Amino acid sequence: MAKLQAQMIGFHTKIRLRGYKENRDLAEKRDLLLNALKDNLNKDDKDPTLSYTNFNQGSYAMHTGTKPLRKADDYDIDVGLVFALNEEEHSEYINDPVALKKRIKKALDIPQRTVNIRKPCVTVQYVKNGENDYHVDLAIYRDNTGATDHLDLARGKEGSAPEHRYWDENDPKGLINEINGCFSGDANKEQRAQMRRCIRYLKRWRDKQFSSGALTSIALTCSAYHWFEPCLEYVPGKSQVPNDQISLRDLVSFILSRESGGRIRIDLPVYPYSDLLDGMTTLQMDAFIQKLKNLKDALQESISLACPHEAAKKLQKQFGDEFEVPPKEDTAEKSHKQIIPVGASA
Repeated sequence: MAKLQAQMIGFHTKIRLRGYKENRDLAEKRDLLLNALKDNLNKDDKDPTLSYTNFNQGSYAMHTGTKPLRKADDYDIDVGLVFALNEEEHSEYINDPVALKKRIKKALDIPQRTVNIRKPCVTVQYVKNGENDYHVDLAIYRDNTGATDHLDLARGKEGSAPEHRYWDENDPKGLINEINGCFSGDANKEQRAQMRRCIRYLKRWRDKQFSSGALTSIALTCSAYHWFEPCLEYVPGKSQVPNDQISLRDLVSFILSRESGGRIRIDLPVYPYSDLLDGMTTLQMDAFIQKLKNLKDALQESISLACPHEAAKKLQKQFGDEFEVPPKEDTAEKSHKQIIPVGASA
């Protein structure tokens, strides 16, 4: 069996996008926009006063961010804005969430920014030296007046018909808690880190293998939530060490095992428990399944082959050049201590 854990970790180091606590540059960019919104949102006395809170969401909040693969791609920062709306003052926004999005766009729209109202959010794009540098997706919510802790997401964009402008009940904070709750606690530190690495591996594989399609990052993240099983191996005389080849192979196998009638379903683990792959066309789904099979085969071959050089070449075809292939002269068979797999993947 070719041991490629060093190559897997090296690959992960290259693609990992650190969170706000470790990446002050991204945190400053987020705060710059939030401060601009705070300063400008209630400037016009003709507008009803708005109050809101904000929270981090997306890959930064779940600790699964990856660096952009292509030069044309840019850094994506996700922020949720939760507005306190009441019928007396804010009936216009309650009846038409797009009107609230327009208010936010007005507060942020200056020549240095491009602000677009999209169906699920308001996107603020920043350009540097003529190229996209980063963008901030502002998801607009209102407090849900029901008995749950859910939030209502503003759906619709400029030009949308009235029936496509609505508040959609969601549980974004619950989703973050569910994902971050996997393998929580110091005792599960290695398992948690391995799960996050596997999510990043899948994201980079997606970026490398697909130029377009509806295969979202949250779908890949939730696949790990549902089916990831850690693989830690026992080295006599040492502590347990992870084997990412096996854990990722097993995760891909679990995803493929969900195929039924030519489709795979990955459910959101919180309300509204929707199928995150429902938006994929038949052709997109067919491509996803076939490429997922190719990934599984490559991972299995990388485990079965004795030569690390040849094994790594199999994975480089799936993940791209960031996955390093060790030189042949460094991969001669060497004697090593017996490694005994433990856990669910043994």
